[in-house]
Amino acid sequence: MYNSTLAEIEISYKPKYKASELPKVVTSSNAYECLKEVFPSRDYREYFYILWLNRNNKVLGYCQISAGGISGTIVDVRMIF
Repeated sequence: MYNSTLAEIEISYKPKYKASELPKVVTSSNAYECLKEVFPSRDYREYFYILWLNRNNKVLGYCQISAGGISGTIVDVRMIF
């Protein structure tokens, strides 16, 4: 095996709530209700957020991918995947 002095980085998920307590997203209005809590004040910038869902459409979390100007924001698909 290759020897390295670099540390391994691990991404983990530690939920704060039970799965039964998580909000469920079935419609766009459900997604809006979840995101309006974490969105910055209604300024004149564009933002791109991701809602992470489990197989039962329960919200595991969210992530802000980018923030742009007043006319757009750039989203790199490779950053999402």
